[in-house]
Amino acid sequence: SALTLWTVIRTFLKGSIQAFQSPNGILPREEFVEVERLGKNRCRIPVELREQVYDEFLRYQTYLKEHKLWDDSDRVRHLLIQMKESQEVDPEAFGQVQKSKVYVDEVQDYTQLEMLVFFYLCGPNGLFLAGDPAQSVVEGTEFRFEEVRSVGHFVGSVMQKPKTVNINFRSHSGILNCAGGVLDLMFTHFPSSAKQLKKDEGLFQGSRPGILLGTSVDQLNILLGDKLKGAVVLTHDESASHWRRRLNDYKRVYGVREAKGLEFKTVIILDFFQELPPSLQKPWRE
Repeated sequence: SALTLWTVIRTFLKGSIQAFQSPNGILPREEFVEVERLGKNRCRIPVELREQVYDEFLRYQTYLKEHKLWDDSDRVRHLLIQMKESQEVDPEAFGQVQKSKVYVDEVQDYTQLEMLVFFYLCGPNGLFLAGDPAQSVVEGTEFRFEEVRSVGHFVGSVMQKPKTVNINFRSHSGILNCAGGVLDLMFTHFPSSAKQLKKDEGLFQGSRPGILLGTSVDQLNILLGDKLKGAVVLTHDESASHWRRRLNDYKRVYGVREAKGLEFKTVIILDFFQELPPSLQKPWRE
């Protein structure tokens, strides 16, 4: 799919440290194709398809060149080169933009190239990174915590061992246990989808989430105007505008990315699995 190819381009072919070290900023074909160089655990593209994927990538690069375009990986690489040159040519001027501390949340949504910017800005000792590989919602990024250590190794620093925080200060145990059950299924049937961490624990108990099965749109509109007044409705990003219209222009309908990081008292997750493409529904059903 186009999304799979875009993820490979951003994460490996142009957004990795190995690509940045190449003269033209592109991961050489042999480093991508040979499984010994880019292992199965890091890149999930089957070995037999990597030649074809790389050919498609070269077509993409040709298109960019012919139309005088650039993508976000080109932009970040250009920024890094300028930062490196400034550091060598005018250290005093570069020191004025450096920071003593940089705190980055949602680090799972960044490529290695983007993380390198943070290292250049403050050095490894002033950098604090936080994230959860199971909460990646940015399309085009495939994250593992090992990627951060590779960036640290590239700049010649020894990274501290990541610390796991499994106390959740935002949600109670009723919600966390339900979410943990879904993650258990995901890790059982899709073991390479994300790094499995210890389950979150809530500070206090709470009621389990309810399920509204077979509820019509009219019934949901009544609930949102009465018992569930003020509740937030979460949908897939592509469906948010559709459901706003169907729910009488209800203002509190958000896509997943739009709602990421925000806090709400009551949330309705609407048709999350049913609205998945058939190709993605099939593995869950089986």
